[in-house]
Amino acid sequence: IEKDNKLASLLKDKYKFKSNLTIINDDALNFDYNIFYNKKNVIIIGNLPFNISTQLLIKWFSYDQWPPFYNKMVLMFQEEVAQRITAEYGNKNYGRLSVIAQIRCKIKKLMKAPASVFIPVPKVNGVILEFEPIGDYKSVDFKKLKYLLSLSFQYRRKKIRTSLKNYLGYLEKLNIDENLRAENLTINDYYNLSKIIN
Repeated sequence: IEKDNKLASLLKDKYKFKSNLTIINDDALNFDYNIFYNKKNVIIIGNLPFNISTQLLIKWFSYDQWPPFYNKMVLMFQEEVAQRITAEYGNKNYGRLSVIAQIRCKIKKLMKAPASVFIPVPKVNGVILEFEPIGDYKSVDFKKLKYLLSLSFQYRRKKIRTSLKNYLGYLEKLNIDENLRAENLTINDYYNLSKIIN
C-alpha cells in the first residue's frame, strides 16, 4: 500500500510482471483491511512512515474480532517508539502504547536498523519488531481500555488516586494501591480495571 501517487505508479511499472505482487495506491490509515479476513496466513510487513506509525499500529490493534485477520506483523519503528511499545511496567518508557500493544500481541525485537543504512540518513535509528496476536485478553473492551489509559497516563507523574479519582472503589476492589503511578500498573491491572469500570 503506497499513498504517494508518483511512487505507486513507479512501483506498479517496476513490478508489472510480478503476478504475486499487487501495488495498492491508497492511504494505509483509511484502507479497508476487512478484505483480508477470508485470506490465510496474512502477514503485515512495513517500513512505516514515522509520523503515522503509532496511529497505524493502534488501528491494527482496534479490531473487535480478535485474533484479527493477520497472523503476524513485522514492522519498523523509530527506536524511541519501539522502546515505548516494548517497555515493561515500572519502566519510564511504559505507557499507553505499551499496554495497548502488549494486551494484543506477543512482541519480539528482531533487529536494530542503524540510521546509516537509510538514504537520506535520518537522525534516528530504526528497530524492527515482530507482533504475534495473542488471545489472552481477547475479551477486552478496547474502547474502554483506551479511555482508561488516556485518563491514567494523561498526567503520568500524578498518582492514580488523582488520575483515576472517579474509580477509587474499583481500585480497592482489585487491591490496586491508589498511591501508585500509572506506569506501575501491570497489563493485567489495566485489563481487569477495563472489565469492571462503567
